[in-house]
Amino acid sequence: MAKTQHQKAILNYLSDGQKTKAQIVNRFKSWYYSNSNKHIGDVLSRMVNAKMITRIKKGVYSLPEPLKDSETTFKGQPSLF
Repeated sequence: MAKTQHQKAILNYLSDGQKTKAQIVNRFKSWYYSNSNKHIGDVLSRMVNAKMITRIKKGVYSLPEPLKDSETTFKGQPSLF
């Protein structure tokens, strides 16, 4: 999935740890003329749905944790490596 410039900026901002929605909005509010809270919230929701970021709890976001080996295989299927 192609990432927009806004999504890339948010991913870069989250690279040093989890952030609240308020912190993200405050950092990137210049992207939108009005109602930046709603528009950035929409971007965050789309990113969560696309599994680009993880919602830790309401209003707190981070990058997703890397998958463990046990999560990459299906039950009864041998691992290739």
